[in-house]
Amino acid sequence: MLLWFVVAFVAHAQQFEVAAFKHSTGSGIEAIQILPNRVLVRNMPLERYLLMAYHLRADQIVGPKWMATERYDLDATTDHPATDAELRAMIQNLLKERLQINLRHDIRQQAGYELWVDPNGKATTRVPGADKYQPPTITVSPGGVHTFENVPMEYFAYYLSKQLNQTVINKVMFTGTYDFVLTWTSGPMQVAHFGVPETVSVENDGHTIFDAVKTIALKLVASKVPVDYLIIDRAEKTPIEQ
Repeated sequence: MLLWFVVAFVAHAQQFEVAAFKHSTGSGIEAIQILPNRVLVRNMPLERYLLMAYHLRADQIVGPKWMATERYDLDATTDHPATDAELRAMIQNLLKERLQINLRHDIRQQAGYELWVDPNGKATTRVPGADKYQPPTITVSPGGVHTFENVPMEYFAYYLSKQLNQTVINKVMFTGTYDFVLTWTSGPMQVAHFGVPETVSVENDGHTIFDAVKTIALKLVASKVPVDYLIIDRAEKTPIEQ
């Protein structure tokens, strides 16, 4: 009986209390607002929902081309303040249910990085975040300044993956969330070309992303890592109404 209760509780914790998910009717800009008890998304392609839910880059998703153009709105609430990991599981389950998605994971060993604690480093800017239930936010300012607020290490590794265009596996066993500021202006980094993110390599004398993580007593180590490719075998364009 106890095991059944635990399984039922976990399953319930991975579902939105109420969720309206439908095709976007307008041509407005894409917008996302994540609150402790609510998720609001407007005019976002299915592919971007999958990237957000599974912490993947676009090159890790294999499926119908329409996923990059078919846009949806989401207005969902939770019955408890949810962490980033819980919200991601809720979105995964909602997409599977409403769009009847059949997917599988293809894990391939490829070149990437592992994020570790640097035993010789000294954290000069990393401090505990305010609340694990507040959504992580990352602000990029001129001069390569990246301000991280309320960011768990798993999310930080995903952000580094996008910057480097290679998978970064989190090996840092810190729990909770953190605030810190990192600056890099050289080496690989993600930039937007006509609104499309792209990783480029910039050559100058400034700090690289590898130098930057050392300032918070972490390090990136090149390694063969498991890279998750999401294979979409089937998906409906029209959401099931509930």
